[in-house]
Amino acid sequence: MINNSVSLKSIATFDTKRKTKNLLLEPSLQLKLPIYVLTLSFVLAMLTWIVLYKGFEGLYEFAMLQGDIGKQVGHIIEYQSRAVAIVIACLLITYVILTIGISIAYLHRLVGPTRAFRRHITELKKGNYSSRLTLRKNDAFGEVAGDLNELAKMLEKKQVVEN
Repeated sequence: MINNSVSLKSIATFDTKRKTKNLLLEPSLQLKLPIYVLTLSFVLAMLTWIVLYKGFEGLYEFAMLQGDIGKQVGHIIEYQSRAVAIVIACLLITYVILTIGISIAYLHRLVGPTRAFRRHITELKKGNYSSRLTLRKNDAFGEVAGDLNELAKMLEKKQVVEN
């Protein structure tokens, strides 16, 4: 009983390390999309910031023209503009982290099968027709994998008949 729990823990640790290690299979490809999205988002954020800044600036100047009460309102506007800047910065940081994480995760689902395809094709080139391709459940390339496995079966049968 103790051996089973130890082996299950070691398998779980191995799986976690393997998943973490394989997270970025093709870093240049997997990071390109998040970089494009973040660049576009940064431009949009800067334009939004300019619009908000100009809006608060105009409101602040108007309040300053109103005399003593305007100074109090000016301080409130200044405080609010800082608060908005902090909220926008926090949202932007959260957005950046989520964009990178989601992009890497989805692109991993595309890059992973291509690696498996390459390994399988290499095995077929070597003449190892008993090789089979196994992908995750509900993978987008499941049909292609099935077709490649069917081809491998046909080649394997042909090899047996020739020998």
